[in-house]
Amino acid sequence: MQLHLRMPRNVIRDKRATIGSVDIHSPLMRQTMSIFTRLIPAIGLCALVFGGRAEAQVRPGVRSASPVTAPAAKVEVVKTNLTLTSSSDERAPLGHRGVKSSDDENAKGERDSYAPVAIRAVPIGALNSKSRRLKDDPNVQAYLTKAKSLLNGFEINTALLAGHKYMISNCLGIKVSAGEFMLKVPDPDLRVDNTGLVLTFAIPHMEMSGFKLRFRPDVTDPTEMCHFSGRYGVGASADNLRLEFHFDPILDLEKCKIGSMGHITQIWRIGKLRMSPLPTEVSDMAGNIIEDALTNGANLNLADRIVAGFNSVAGLQCHP
Repeated sequence: MQLHLRMPRNVIRDKRATIGSVDIHSPLMRQTMSIFTRLIPAIGLCALVFGGRAEAQVRPGVRSASPVTAPAAKVEVVKTNLTLTSSSDERAPLGHRGVKSSDDENAKGERDSYAPVAIRAVPIGALNSKSRRLKDDPNVQAYLTKAKSLLNGFEINTALLAGHKYMISNCLGIKVSAGEFMLKVPDPDLRVDNTGLVLTFAIPHMEMSGFKLRFRPDVTDPTEMCHFSGRYGVGASADNLRLEFHFDPILDLEKCKIGSMGHITQIWRIGKLRMSPLPTEVSDMAGNIIEDALTNGANLNLADRIVAGFNSVAGLQCHP
């Protein structure tokens, strides 16, 4: 974006020209113009993003006759062949791409809800005479069959990590305000492999709506541009999703229930992810936002469903 300023010739000839009572050649004026020029690329970026009407109004002190309406834009980010991997043991919270952001970073007076974040339970400890890896249990197939029956058709309520920000630099990034979508598990496969157990399923297509994102810089407030903007609606869809959920549960033989899910690795593969409107400058953030939602949703809902299935069998099948 280039900025062209045209002045009357009589003003240009005057080496000490003024606008009103302000000397445009003064050190203060030159510094102000320098700061404004550096902000032009960021202003252009945000103007491209805002393809609709913001929910936030211009902040007090900035006059506006009507709600802020951004220039129309049709910008679609398309990411193909994404592989999203999350791996951790049970002793620590899950790692996420996004970082929690307080309401203090929002436009004044605006608040976000904050999504619950999955935290691992503490494992029962090392294997001993009173525990066994489930993969080595003689009745492991009964456990797998029960868990599969509970998972088939199971709907996972998946939410974006509301209140988390995804930044490229200090004044360029995205904050999630709201967004939920449902994952319906179709015909899952649950089997034993060398590392433990692995659950896989595939979803041909998924539509995601109701996403609300905030952007930084905030072009609606020239006085505080490095706050996050009001909320803007963004649409998204994904094709050919596939999950590989690797885990190594330990069976507590005394209590006849699962004592630990062990080391968990999630691998989400997405053939094509679309998100719009979103500029290419922050396109990498699209994958990060969806990755955090999928990872967190699977650990809050999917793992609990699996454990419930295993425990219902353990009460009948468990023996030293």
